[in-house]
Amino acid sequence: MQKSSILRRFLAAAGVVAGAMAAGAFAAEPAAAAVTYGCEYPRVCFYGNSDDASRKRNPTAGYKDAGYWQKLGPRSRGAYAVYNSRDDDTALLKFDLAGNDVVWCVRPNEYLFLNPTEYPGAVVELKISSRATCP
Repeated sequence: MQKSSILRRFLAAAGVVAGAMAAGAFAAEPAAAAVTYGCEYPRVCFYGNSDDASRKRNPTAGYKDAGYWQKLGPRSRGAYAVYNSRDDDTALLKFDLAGNDVVWCVRPNEYLFLNPTEYPGAVVELKISSRATCP
């Protein structure tokens, strides 16, 4: 066998290996997170003004930790709307209505208008629950 023939076979085999490695590298990249209404999965997002809430865009805050009550910060407290982008978890919202705690449940993939002008206490805490349905 001639040297040029061996060299061509070696280069062809090296090209196949390099191509397979490159394809594997691209296949191993994680998929981009889904985004709905500007809310990246798996978050519960709040919309701080009526314009963005009515157009379902530009959330001002998003939460993804589950299993405990979280006090909402200034970008989510008193929000006009909330969207639960999670597929299998509910979001419990705690409202302080004249000193009384009221809890509402937001189903998976549900968008809910909160209308803080009607509820003076507004939403103050969030708990993301592993339950797929509201109680």
